[in-house]
Amino acid sequence: MLVDILAFVLMPNHYHLLVMPRQDDAISLFMKKLNMGYAKYFNEKYDRSGALFQGEYKSILDWLKEIDLEASEIKNYFLE
Repeated sequence: MLVDILAFVLMPNHYHLLVMPRQDDAISLFMKKLNMGYAKYFNEKYDRSGALFQGEYKSILDWLKEIDLEASEIKNYFLE
């Protein structure tokens, strides 16, 4: 197992995940497997091909840098 999934929400056209990595590169590997696996399933089910998701996933750490919050503040918000 690459990550522990702490929370998730499914939206009509995207999803949000809160995960805890179990190793250094775990999140990027997990996201690659999740997105590629789902795309393969969806494309086979609906007889189509191509990407389902636009662009790469966005990490909350990237977002934190933009708004200048500490990861511990976000963790506390989700886990309280």
